[in-house]
Amino acid sequence: MQDPSFRVNQIAANSPFPPRNIQPAYCCAILLDGQGQLVLEMRPENDTDAPNQLTCFGGGREAHEHPLACLQRELLEELGFAIREVRHVLTLHTPNGPAWFYEVRGPEQGTVIAREAGHDARWIARAELFGEPLANWHRTALEGWSNGKAEAWIGLTDRH
Repeated sequence: MQDPSFRVNQIAANSPFPPRNIQPAYCCAILLDGQGQLVLEMRPENDTDAPNQLTCFGGGREAHEHPLACLQRELLEELGFAIREVRHVLTLHTPNGPAWFYEVRGPEQGTVIAREAGHDARWIARAELFGEPLANWHRTALEGWSNGKAEAWIGLTDRH
């Protein structure tokens, strides 16, 4: 059941999340502005997970937190950005649990800034995306998304 405090103005006609029996450990946004540019997070040099690399905005889901509530919380914390349009596009299977990636109508360039110290919001043209320093998880997810895949795997040998 969706958290009643969570509001989305418009949700795509297809379900915004995959089957009910799977819950994500992480929720991430593939943010696209009105010109089709991706809005990504440049992590600082001292970041433990992806130093000097680009990632999608998002993060870990708290226990019993609805996936869309997690995504909204993360985007508000990291960018001060509220979700308007969202749809689930990819599940990334990782050794730490699944990460759900959502395509989200993102902020226009210059309308938001990263709120965490040392982090930066970057607008990247889709044609230039794979020449950028993408973190491994996010490169794998974005390659899958770019190729129309619903699932991708990283760090796993068993692909069911």
